[in-house]
Amino acid sequence: MYTFVESNDWEGKKIITLCTSGGSGLGRSGTDLAKYAKGSDFKGGKDFTRGKAEEIKNYIEGLLK
Repeated sequence: MYTFVESNDWEGKKIITLCTSGGSGLGRSGTDLAKYAKGSDFKGGKDFTRGKAEEIKNYIEGLLK
């Protein structure tokens, strides 16, 4: 992931990190990735372990307003 993020142009783009697995949580991965996404607008991250699609959709829409 770090190579992918570091290799792309994120200038002016919003980044939202999500975790939807039933295993480990989000941890620091979102904030760590944001350091490599130079020029991005990092909106934070959230762990949706076993989350419902509607809950995830509402969360993202709220961040993008």
